[in-house]
Amino acid sequence: VQGEIKNCAFHDIRGDGVDLSGSHVWIRNVDLLRIYDKGISVGEGSTISAEKIRAQEVALAIVSKDLSQVTVDGMVISRIWIAGLAAYQKKMEYGPAHITATNVEVRDMSLSTLVQRGSSIRINGDYAPTVELSIADFYGRLEALAQMQSLDYALGTAIKLQGFTLLTPEVRPGGTVQLSFYWRAESAPALNYTVFIHIYDEAGNLIAQQDMMPAEGTAPTSRWDPGQFVEDFHILPAPEDMPPGEYHILVGMYDFQTGARLPVTTPKGEELPDAIIELGTFRVIE
Repeated sequence: VQGEIKNCAFHDIRGDGVDLSGSHVWIRNVDLLRIYDKGISVGEGSTISAEKIRAQEVALAIVSKDLSQVTVDGMVISRIWIAGLAAYQKKMEYGPAHITATNVEVRDMSLSTLVQRGSSIRINGDYAPTVELSIADFYGRLEALAQMQSLDYALGTAIKLQGFTLLTPEVRPGGTVQLSFYWRAESAPALNYTVFIHIYDEAGNLIAQQDMMPAEGTAPTSRWDPGQFVEDFHILPAPEDMPPGEYHILVGMYDFQTGARLPVTTPKGEELPDAIIELGTFRVIE
């Protein structure tokens, strides 16, 4: 198609806001808010010009893939979950993609670019670094984000739990419970906190637990910058003798040196007992 998209907003979308393939489109004065996949997805040899784009709380603001060319002039991003701009090749029959962006403003510690080797992003006059990018793993992250349950729990004064995804609503004994937490640093945490996950049965018995620093220890909280968004994936083994039934997932954080838990406050300002958040349930099946 050929055409234009202007003076509008796309918000609260579990998929892409705008999805273009083989197209030539001008996009101007558009807001992207709470989009769990790509705000503007440009693919299959498209040519797109974008101006005055504002993106907040999106997985990826603008993506160029598979021989597409995107030019951006004037963009403001904040509270981005993966990256503001991304360029990569998804389909073998196409090739690398490119973005040229000017007057880009990042209002917090959100990652501005994600570039697969072979593709390119030139942002505010400089070429962004490239990385090896597994497309399968990358789209797995997007799939988890698309299922994210939005939350707003404060842990202490510096950390918020903004989302949660349960990737395994049903598990067999001896299998694994897979889940992701999405943390946000409201300010710089002073200490390294450990995430604890508890699994309880319907009778209130603790069946399994895991204690680990975020992102398997690769993202210690003392290194978080204000505004930073942290994906935190966990795999918990289910015991071989775990009886069929419904099980509850609870989470919190503590200082591993003292054992003191971070107090948890709800969006209504109520402090939760035992500083622990009950997130939901999964089923063990035979």
